Amino acid sequence: MLHNIFDLPIYQSPVATHAETKESVMEEIMRLRADPRCYQPSGNERVYSDYMIAEDPSTRKYKDEVIESVKPNIEEFAGLVGGTKLDFGQIWFQRYETHSFHGVHNHWPSLFSTVY
Repeated sequence: MLHNIFDLPIYQSPVATHAETKESVMEEIMRLRADPRCYQPSGNERVYSDYMIAEDPSTRKYKDEVIESVKPNIEEFAGLVGGTKLDFGQIWFQRYETHSFHGVHNHWPSLFSTVY
């Protein structure tokens, strides 16, 4: 028997500055995608990500731009859930090959995750 012990809320909101942010962020992701450290395939999980190289200061140049573009959305969400301050602890990109996937996982100890 399957029991649902908690709801999984999903908040969806358009990013107002997406058109202005998209080009420069995608350029940076394509640059990082060429870095062999960002591609570690395993079975059908063929995912490009800079998660593995977080300590390298040359990565995540897109961080501030992405955070600024989603900040109004995050603040709106925080208000809906009664939050007063949300911290942007980590940020990384993932890009998938056709017919690929990333296995089920969580982002502990994060309470909320944002997908842009």
